[in-house]
Amino acid sequence: MTLHTGSMLVEIATKVIIHAGNARNTILKALNAASNDDFSTASNCIDEAENELRAAHHIQTEIIQMEAKGENLEYSLLLNHAQDTLMAAMTELNLGKQIIRIYLKFGGKND
Repeated sequence: MTLHTGSMLVEIATKVIIHAGNARNTILKALNAASNDDFSTASNCIDEAENELRAAHHIQTEIIQMEAKGENLEYSLLLNHAQDTLMAAMTELNLGKQIIRIYLKFGGKND
């Protein structure tokens, strides 16, 4: 059984935080574009955010698989923060998509 600590966990957590943070920023850009009736840009931003979240989720899955194989991961507040940031970004994506649908339905002009 391997105990993963230190720099490896910092690197993993940092990657998740970066991808999830990029997604959150891009979702905000999508919402701003939609509020200005620029649905083409909004759609492109949502696609970009989904790609960022996919990358973060892939890294998260690697961590889960390591632990499932019996490898121990030392508790890390940074890794906990990374997981929290990813979950928040995934929620923001779902809500952002719905808000854009509402803009389209109730007032936006479709490009």
